[in-house]
Amino acid sequence: MFAVFGLTALAVITQAVILALVLNAVGMGGVDINWFTGLSTGALLGVGFAAAPALSHKLFGGFRIWVWVLEAGQDIMSLAVMGAILGALN
Repeated sequence: MFAVFGLTALAVITQAVILALVLNAVGMGGVDINWFTGLSTGALLGVGFAAAPALSHKLFGGFRIWVWVLEAGQDIMSLAVMGAILGALN
């Protein structure tokens, strides 16, 4: 069970680092980075890179659409909150 939680923590840290790098790149483009910029960037990344690809995985795996809605919603929310925190700390 340690491996499950350890790898999950590593994955979340990886997400946070990548999101911070994306926010840094957005800031280099002249955009003011604040909590809302972080929130919207995290949410858009969640929709584009977490939710959209997972749809075909769930559908071809034989899962109901509701499973995808729950998992994708959690991914989008966690990236949005993570982005808001990173943006506020910037």
